Amino acid sequence: RDLLSMDGQTEYGHCKDKISFLTVDEYRKYRKLLPNMDKWWWLLTPWSTPVNDFSTTNAVVSPSGSISRNYYYNGGGVRPACIFSSSIFESGSDD
Repeated sequence: RDLLSMDGQTEYGHCKDKISFLTVDEYRKYRKLLPNMDKWWWLLTPWSTPVNDFSTTNAVVSPSGSISRNYYYNGGGVRPACIFSSSIFESGSDD
């Protein structure tokens, strides 16, 4: 998973996880499938990084669906989402 920040900083690098939050780019890609919720929820994408004095903020989605920034300790929540590889739906036999 790419931890590229909203302003293009790369010092967080990458992480490998089996379960993860959506990134900003994934949120944009799947937005039409995600109805608004009544609470704020976190995205994986950091707002910026400590080099720009942003060590505690990340991108969040508001109840109206807009992307903003918030401190990770200010509440919010996670939103379940599953993204499956299309290859799992392909048949393994030629029958």
